[in-house]
Amino acid sequence: MPSEKVICPNCHKKIPREDNFCSYCGKKIHKKIKLHKNIEISLSPKNITLLASGIILIIVIILWLAGLVPICGDMICSAKECSTGCADCNPDKCKDNICQPLISENCDNSDDCGCDVHETCAIGRINTNDKECYVMTCSDGYCDNKKEDTTNCCLDCGCVSGYTCNIEKNECQFGPPRLVISNFSIVDELSASTLYSNKYLINDEGESVPFLNFSIENIGANIAKNIIVKIKLGYFTEEESINFENLEQNQYDIIEWYPTAKANMLSIKETKEYLITVTFNFEDERGEKYESTETIPVEILGRNNWDYKYSSWAQFVTPQDKIIRDAVSSAGSFSTQSSEGIIYAAGEMWDFLGNLDIGYISDPNKEYVQYPAEVLNTKKGDCDDLAILYATMLESVGIESAVIEIPGHLFAAYYDETHIYPVETTMIGDSFEDAGNYAIDEYNYHEDDRFVVNIQQEWEYKNINTPASVGISNLDFPNIDVDIATSGQWKYDNEWDYWELKINCEINFVNTGNAEGNKCITVYIYKDGNIVKTENVCETIAANDNEEIRVRYSENSYDTYEFNYNCKYI
Repeated sequence: MPSEKVICPNCHKKIPREDNFCSYCGKKIHKKIKLHKNIEISLSPKNITLLASGIILIIVIILWLAGLVPICGDMICSAKECSTGCADCNPDKCKDNICQPLISENCDNSDDCGCDVHETCAIGRINTNDKECYVMTCSDGYCDNKKEDTTNCCLDCGCVSGYTCNIEKNECQFGPPRLVISNFSIVDELSASTLYSNKYLINDEGESVPFLNFSIENIGANIAKNIIVKIKLGYFTEEESINFENLEQNQYDIIEWYPTAKANMLSIKETKEYLITVTFNFEDERGEKYESTETIPVEILGRNNWDYKYSSWAQFVTPQDKIIRDAVSSAGSFSTQSSEGIIYAAGEMWDFLGNLDIGYISDPNKEYVQYPAEVLNTKKGDCDDLAILYATMLESVGIESAVIEIPGHLFAAYYDETHIYPVETTMIGDSFEDAGNYAIDEYNYHEDDRFVVNIQQEWEYKNINTPASVGISNLDFPNIDVDIATSGQWKYDNEWDYWELKINCEINFVNTGNAEGNKCITVYIYKDGNIVKTENVCETIAANDNEEIRVRYSENSYDTYEFNYNCKYI
């Protein structure tokens, strides 16, 4: 098939279409594009230039429509157009049509320095030039209202109320309520005995403070409903619950906690840090349930420590302790309904403690106080230990007692209906009379600087709870009774030719207790109603044993006569 012919535009000879040069005139042939069967375009340099210009124009128009390329005449004033004097930028926008940063003119304070549609002024942004426009990006820490809002960039713009931003997903999600302890104050360095006995922490002025005071705050995104707050200190207090209806977002309420101690609070013998546990149970507005827990550390002193803030001598007076009841039972049976009965019982208690061979020992640690059962166990104590022990024994039989503070010292006292009777309790083992006389002198000498703590009034005033046990389950005590028999007769002495009157007091000490004990008595021999002899007798009697002794009185006479006689002891 013959090749298609074309006309050479130079010499007008027919030449094959595929030839690039004319064989007749030697000129180069320019190809034509056949757009249609009747339309052809020649690819001359001029035509190629026109085609390229058209393509570029189309691209610019597309970019302008997208807002990416400012064009003078598009009725949009850009920062560059201001500086070139484009008609798009009228004087009201451009002022002088020149952005001059060197004279403090920038995009924040001058329309001469405006930013393009996808930029914002960088004023105030970290690590940027305040005089430059800044390309907006999500997560840059600034919510730019040209293209960012809560729906597409919660990282910068946050979320509406009730929702929180999921950082990983950059997405607003329903925010749960969250309860926390925002502020708290605590009375620290309290002894375990004070926490057990003085629940309301009442001081000598009658002021009460809560052991723990704290704010519960909702820092979540939504309301917290049906709130239950549970508080406890380890295993040493009862768990107490406090109810709230609602806490709105950022709302708070204040809780004051007065702990109710368990008996095992007194098992704390050494100073140690413990944790208060606060548990929150609550719901959100949809009914979904939540639980969270926080802890607060607190240092608790051992039970025998005196904490100076809220400790009271009365909290150590424990007449309900089983050990004390056993001791009182061993001491005897008393009636304390009259003044005479009170004084007699106080003396018997004194003698009982003396018979236990309890000794005074100086305590270099003035902040350490023993419970009475501990003193009976160790048989040693300093002035405050012995005063509290004696006051406890008196209270156990219904005798109103007190401890008396003078500078550097403490001793005990008891009351009848009208009087106070001080007793120097460091003299346990001496006579009751001597201890009383010594204490009266102390009491009177310190009239201006003594402080009398009435135990029963202190219990009531500070609402003090005393323990029934301090962990000592059993102690052995002596239980000594005294039997006395009296005989009297005349006996003739042949050698000396006179009569001898003899009165004999046969005394039997009987110890039915489970421990060895001492018993001291004063024996009085009466003749015709008059005391003719007084003798002090002390014996040590083993457990479940007895000791017999005799106290004798005699006188001489040349004749006999009728007489009355008797023996008594105290």
